Amino acid sequence: MNYSLPSNGNSIGCHPHDLSGGTLQQSSFLRVCLILTAVVNILSCPFTVVLNALVMVAVKWKSRLRSHKSNILLATLASTDFMVGLVLQPVFVAELITLLLDKSFGGVCLLSHISRVGISCSSFTSFLHLALLSGERFLALKRPFAHTHLVTTSRLLCASALAWLLPAILHIRLPFGKNIILSTNVFLMVVTMIFIIFCHVTVFRETRQHEQRLAAQQVTQEAREKFEKEKKAVKITFSILTVFVLCCLPFVAFRVVLQLTHGKERPTGTVKVVGQLSRSALLLNSLLNPIIYSVRIKQFRVAFKELLGGNC
Repeated sequence: MNYSLPSNGNSIGCHPHDLSGGTLQQSSFLRVCLILTAVVNILSCPFTVVLNALVMVAVKWKSRLRSHKSNILLATLASTDFMVGLVLQPVFVAELITLLLDKSFGGVCLLSHISRVGISCSSFTSFLHLALLSGERFLALKRPFAHTHLVTTSRLLCASALAWLLPAILHIRLPFGKNIILSTNVFLMVVTMIFIIFCHVTVFRETRQHEQRLAAQQVTQEAREKFEKEKKAVKITFSILTVFVLCCLPFVAFRVVLQLTHGKERPTGTVKVVGQLSRSALLLNSLLNPIIYSVRIKQFRVAFKELLGGNC
C-alpha cells in the first residue's frame, strides 16, 4: 500500500534534534528499541532472501507446481518479497545504524527517503498481488470453465508486471499537486480492498454451497479431491492476506494517529522510533509469506527438499 505521505515541517520528516540528536541519544530505552529492530532485520534478511528465492526456483523448475495457477502468483509475490530482503531490509538496517551512531544528518535523510519510498512501493505491490490471488481463486471456484480459458501463465505474468509498474508510477514525483497523487493512491487502495473483500465473501459463500451439494449428492472421488484442493488454495490465500493485514495494522494505526495530531506538535524521538518499528513489521511480512507456503503446501516442502538436495 502507498503509505508515503508528503512530509513538511510538522510531519515525520528529518529533524536532526528529533532523531539523531538529544532525545534519542539521551533515552537508552529508545536506543535499545532501535538496536533490537536492527538485529531482528539483520537476522531475518538472509532467510527472507533464501526462502523467497527457493519459492521462485521451485515454481520455475517444478512443473507440478506450475500446473496450479495460484502457485505462479505466489512466485511473483515471492519476487517482491525477495527484493525486500535483498534491497530494502539492508537499507532500513543502514538507516537504523546511522541513527544509532549519530552520523551525518544528510545521510539519515537520504536513507530514510529510500527506505520510506521502497517500503511503500513494495507494500502496494504485495497488496495488488493479493488482489490478483483473490481474483484467481474467485474464478477457480465461481467460474471454473472461464478460469480454464482466461487464466493462463502469460496473462498472470503480465498482470504481475502491471502490479509492479503501477506502484512505481504512482511514486514518481509528477508535476501534479501532491493532493491529486495522494487522492489517486487512496482511491486505488480502496478499490483494491473492496475487490478483495468481494472475492473472498463470494468464494466462502460458494464453498459452503458446494460442500452442501457434495453432502447431498453422490459425486466422484476425483471431483471431491479437486474441490478440496481448490478449498485449500482459498484458505492459503486468506492466510497470506490475514498476515499481510496484521503486519500493516501497526503502520496504518501509526499514520492515522500521526495525521490526527498533524500540525499540533513536532514528532518526538519516541514517535519516530514507533514509526521505525511499524515499518519493520511491514518488512517482516516478506519473511512470513514463504513460511506460510512451506507450512500449508506440501508440494512446496517437497520441492524445497529436492532443490536443497540438488535434485531439479
